[in-house]
Amino acid sequence: MLEAGVDIHTIQRLLGHGHVSPTMRYFHLARTRLTGTTSPLELLTPT
Repeated sequence: MLEAGVDIHTIQRLLGHGHVSPTMRYFHLARTRLTGTTSPLELLTPT
């Protein structure tokens, strides 16, 4: 879900975690995929 762009807080709620820290443990599974993702700020064009 993280790789599909789902918000971390949404994933947290779906997994039933009371705090975001247990959810963050799952980030290491998708780390290589996330490093190749373009930041929305990089998509902005200077005016």
